[in-house]
Parts: sequence; C-alpha cells; structure tokens
Amino acid sequence: IRASDDADCGSDVPGIVIHDDGMPEDGYTDSSGLFPIVSYVDRFTPSSYPATIGSACVSFLTNASEPTSQNFQLVVYDDTGFDGAPGAQLAAVNATAANIPNQAVASFVKVDLGGLGISIPSGSVYIGVAFDPNQPGGVYIASDVTGTPNAGNGYHMRGSSGSPGSWDPTIDQFPDYHALLVRAVLQPDHCASSGDQPWLTVSVGGGLVGPHDAQSITVTIDPSQLTIGDHAATLCFASNDPASPRVVVPVMISVGDSIFADGFDP
Repeated sequence: IRASDDADCGSDVPGIVIHDDGMPEDGYTDSSGLFPIVSYVDRFTPSSYPATIGSACVSFLTNASEPTSQNFQLVVYDDTGFDGAPGAQLAAVNATAANIPNQAVASFVKVDLGGLGISIPSGSVYIGVAFDPNQPGGVYIASDVTGTPNAGNGYHMRGSSGSPGSWDPTIDQFPDYHALLVRAVLQPDHCASSGDQPWLTVSVGGGLVGPHDAQSITVTIDPSQLTIGDHAATLCFASNDPASPRVVVPVMISVGDSIFADGFDP
C-alpha cells in the first residue's frame, strides 16, 4: 500500500497511544552500509483485553538537501522474546513515506492495520518500521529525546533477510532516547465475542475455497427496523491461510430522515 502522509495521527484520535511529545529531536538509522535491513520498534500495551490494532503512525526525517521518499514496512511483533523483547512477527505491511522533511518536524504516515485482525489477548506488542537504510540513504526514524528516558521501551535490530540480527534495547545505544515518533490506535477486539445483528446478514457462513480460487459472499443490510443514528458491526472471516488467518471488515450505516430533515413544502 501507499500510506498517506497527511493523515490525522493526533491525540484526538480515539484509542491512540502516544509516547512522544510531538517534536523529534533525533533520528535513528544505520549508516555503516553493512546492513540492508534496520528495524526500530516501540512497545504498546492495551488498556484492556482482548484488543486489536486499528492503525499505526510513523514519522521519518532526512538529512538530504531536499525532501525525499522511503519505502518501508510497518512491522508488528509480540512480546515473547527474551525478557519481554520482540518475539514473533505478527505483521509486515509495505508502505511508502513521501515528502520526508529535512528539518525537525513531525510528518506522520498512517498505515491501516484494521483488516489484519491482530488480536492481543494479553501483554504488549511492538510496533515500528523496517527499512533499507541504504536506499535511498540519509533517512531516519524520528525520535523524541526529551522527558524520561526509555518511555517507549524500544528495541532495534540490524541485519539482512537471510541473516536477521538480534534485538537490542534502544536505550543501550542511545541513552537520551525517550520514544520513537510511532503511534498506535488500539481498539477492543470485536471478533473476540460473536453476536447476531438483525439488520446485517451474510449469505454464506462457511465453506471451502480452493487454491487460487475465489468465492463471492453477499452481505445484506436492512435498515427498516433501525432507529435514526449511526450503527456499526464487524464481520470477521477466519481461515487457514497463514498470511491472513483473520480478515476484519467494519460495517457502518447511518440512518436518517433526509427527505424531511429541513421540513416539507408541498
């Protein structure tokens, strides 16, 4: 996907978790030229369980003379590593940050993760970026270095696709590190408990789909018995596809009396 660099990632977004103060004073990468992959992540803990990740926001900086772009992966790991470090990778979503600023300002890129249906039954997740520091070069993941050190409980890793490195606490190498400019929207996991919605029906409740095949499903919305206002539900599709074991589709409908909203003039 191509992420939007003008997305709203501010404190008014419901469910957003913010460790930074909104101002980057530093940026982290690898300038040795030895590693084609560098990853930086911060730890995020839901306020209640089970939870899922709706989206994540990241911010990059560049020391190039002109604003530039960077291809990256938005990565998510669980906390099953040694002593609570990043463990199993839960997601890696391709995205692009465009118009990366060459001055210390926050320019967030929002990546939608809601359709992945990542469930967090307990503990924390690590969210951040993986990118090639050599292509195009001079790009950094923005970092806040004010306030209490290590507020983001971050880790970093440098390696290659065939030889991944080990995770090291960011604070060990950067003692002023406070948090990355990485923000996450954590929401209740609506797929954890099922229930029928009388206004929403699905034509097929299950079945088999062969490799490289497809099956159409009809979703019907009947607003005739709904009250005026907004109504929401979530469709959860589970499968044995290791790449997408669960697909989450939010459904929203707004019911109103638009014909007579301003009165009726016969």
